[in-house]
Amino acid sequence: MEKFEAKQYFSEEEKPIEEKSEKIEISKEDWQFFWKVLKIIAQRVGDDFRMEVKLGEPGGGSFFNPEDCSITFDPLHIKENPELAIFIAGHEGAHRAITLHPRELGLSQEKIREFYSQIGFGYLQNVIEDPAVNDWMTEKFPGLKEYTQRTYDELLKEEGVVLSTPEVRRIADQLGYWPKFTQYGSEIIRDWHQGRFSQELDPAVRKALERTIDDARKSRTTIPDPKKSDRKEIIRTARERFRINTENIWPEVRKLVEMDLRTEEKRQMLKDFRQKQKELEQKRKEMEEAQ
Repeated sequence: MEKFEAKQYFSEEEKPIEEKSEKIEISKEDWQFFWKVLKIIAQRVGDDFRMEVKLGEPGGGSFFNPEDCSITFDPLHIKENPELAIFIAGHEGAHRAITLHPRELGLSQEKIREFYSQIGFGYLQNVIEDPAVNDWMTEKFPGLKEYTQRTYDELLKEEGVVLSTPEVRRIADQLGYWPKFTQYGSEIIRDWHQGRFSQELDPAVRKALERTIDDARKSRTTIPDPKKSDRKEIIRTARERFRINTENIWPEVRKLVEMDLRTEEKRQMLKDFRQKQKELEQKRKEMEEAQ
């Protein structure tokens, strides 16, 4: 089952490749400096000055974990681009403020397992939640708007780019290509940032986008008033976003997931068939040699 982590998505090359996470060392002094700055931003945006902010593994992604209300930073993000780290601090802090754990949405443990055990379900929720928290954050803290703009300008500078997390990369590595649901999710974020889709898209992905984009736009704009701290409104809007995503959008995205699974099943069947052919050929040769 997927963890309930609100992860930031980063662009990938069109074709998945194996990545080797170089061991990144951040000096104690540098980390203390960044930690103080990032912690202040994240806690201020999240309105939680007890929230833990910690350093994760290189390549592990930066994310907010609603299970324990903590934020983990990928050291690569801090080392390679301090401005990006500032955006991430605000972004993940905004998740702390308005993104709720499924239990807080009113889901039973059984329903949580049912939904989040499905490939792509958690990804879909996150790619629509990200624009929502970004809009809430930049309205409440206008100083972070420029960091947000520059971050997504860079992420989406290439047509058809896939926005990914380490978990999604593992699925892509297994399939040998970027799954259709990740193409869909990436274009949802492009629509939010650029008001358009990439020109060249898989026909099935484009069809799903055309059928659901109005609902995606409605979901991402269903946010609490940034000028208030009304817990009831935070819960109400979070539940409504989840409802729209699950009832109106997920059925179409699930079709894309099923297409990928059928493709993988056929490929596996072909692989098994070829293996059987090799085994039979080997048996035939052994029998001929025995005569």
